[in-house]
Amino acid sequence: MKYLTIFFFTTFLSLSANGRTIAGINILEEIVIENKKMLLQGAGIREKFLFNIYTASLYLVEKSCNPRKVINCRSPVMVQLDITSTMITSQQFIDGLIEGIKRATNGHVAPLRGRLDRATGLLQNKIKKGDRFQLLFIPGKGVEAYKNGKYIVLLKGDDFRKALLGIWLGANPIDKKLKQAMLNSENI
Repeated sequence: MKYLTIFFFTTFLSLSANGRTIAGINILEEIVIENKKMLLQGAGIREKFLFNIYTASLYLVEKSCNPRKVINCRSPVMVQLDITSTMITSQQFIDGLIEGIKRATNGHVAPLRGRLDRATGLLQNKIKKGDRFQLLFIPGKGVEAYKNGKYIVLLKGDDFRKALLGIWLGANPIDKKLKQAMLNSENI
């Protein structure tokens, strides 16, 4: 949890810093976690049925548009999801998470089932426009998840960390255009 505490302190100090706006969401160009500067690699919009569902922003210690390198890197990675639609429900968000994990693992969900069930159970609370999720991917530890600045859970294991990142950056991502935007690359 100490990782994100520093993140929020830095975020509030950096609100006037360089950033960009996507779908009305202010996306910072850099953040600091554990005294490490993380840079915005890219950000984009997750669309479904012509609706903007959320923005996804990818932060890295060292920029890279190579998705395998990002998924397997040995330094922290952060994905920030900002809900931009009033149309999304908790169940739709959960269904998207399950679908994304299935795609990222080519259907081999069984080894991740307990952690996936734990994650989906925690997402039963209402999700609304304006909610912000931060997923901090920590090699050797797993994924620390936060909602609106509050710690939700640690989902342990590099296997889960890689599968979750694979939702957006894997070989079979949930949205190819979003993958390109997050990696800031036209060549994917």
